[in-house]
Order: sequence, then C-alpha cells, then structure tokens
Amino acid sequence: MGMRRGRQSLGGFFHDFRDFALKGNVMELAIAVIIGGAFGKIVTSFVQDVAMPLINPLVPGGRLASHGDCSRH
Repeated sequence: MGMRRGRQSLGGFFHDFRDFALKGNVMELAIAVIIGGAFGKIVTSFVQDVAMPLINPLVPGGRLASHGDCSRH
C-alpha cells in the first residue's frame, strides 16, 4: 500500500512539474539561453575574425593574444 502511495505522489510531481514548465517562464528561459549562446558565438567570431586582425598590427610583436590577460596586474 505504501508503494502505491509513492507512485501517486511521483505522478503528481511530474504532473505539477509539467504544468509549471508549460506556463511559459521555463520556455522563455530556455529560448533566452539558446539565443544567448548563439549571440556569444557571433561575438567571438567577430572578435577573432574582424577586430583582432585590425588590432594586432598596432601591438608590438604583432600578437595581442600572446601578451596574456591585461587584467592580471
């Protein structure tokens, strides 16, 4: 009898979680994470392919990446 009660509460948990997930807040969060990841890839690509080739000739030695992190003083 105790096992049956546990299954009902587990089923209730999943039902409640599904209702919560489908309300919209979780879906909006998931979409925001996906868009944020894509935007991060776009920014990384822009910096590596456009900005760094323009900045590197201005740096003594020609490679800004080889100078390391400037914030570690």
